[in-house]
Amino acid sequence: MTCGICRRSQEDGFRKFQCEGIDVAETCQTGEVPKLIEENQGFWELFLKILPGLFDGYGAPRFESIVAVFDVFGVKPGQRPVLMDKCLALIHVIKEIRDAGKQ
Repeated sequence: MTCGICRRSQEDGFRKFQCEGIDVAETCQTGEVPKLIEENQGFWELFLKILPGLFDGYGAPRFESIVAVFDVFGVKPGQRPVLMDKCLALIHVIKEIRDAGKQ
């Protein structure tokens, strides 16, 4: 769930509250959208660019897609290990969620 989807639901009358989004609100009224700390907001924007090519047709991660996006967007060498660790943490969480769905 993203704030955009929730806002549309509010406009369509499916949600009976008004919220300007997680960037404005301190916490999500529904608990569906986590608030990122400022330090991770830039990383999340980068990760959204990586995500479309991150998994192959079998669900395996394609790590070269991470490097390709780093190259295209000029991520500095000193930042790459930290950002790669964040990507690996998200890949791990995605795998856990997928595995939980198979049970």
